[in-house]
Amino acid sequence: MSCFSGGKSIDSVADIDGFYYVCNLDDVPENGGYDIKIRGKRIAIFKVRAEKTRVYALSGLCSHQGQPIFKGTIEEITTGSFCVICPTHNYEFSLDTGISKQNPTKYRQKVYPVRKKGDSEIWIKV
Repeated sequence: MSCFSGGKSIDSVADIDGFYYVCNLDDVPENGGYDIKIRGKRIAIFKVRAEKTRVYALSGLCSHQGQPIFKGTIEEITTGSFCVICPTHNYEFSLDTGISKQNPTKYRQKVYPVRKKGDSEIWIKV
């Protein structure tokens, strides 16, 4: 794996279901993001700790201005529902749907399926 801009590049082979091992749960800061690239796609992984720990994966570059979103702030929208606020222009994106609060028909982040294997491995399907 080669490093780039604060994250890592994943060049490994996917499992039988098309998921790639990307990192361990402890690699992602609590209520924060982690920057990775899988097969050329930049992806932001977010770990949210509420009643239980949840992991989300979205397109790594903001659909509004193309800036990295992994350093964005995580906020609770409603009970149990969270968004990431892009650090560049403060656009809010749902971690569940990727839809922008400011312009839901125009700006949306791709959401990637996430699996946790064992106690700590994070796997993502691209």
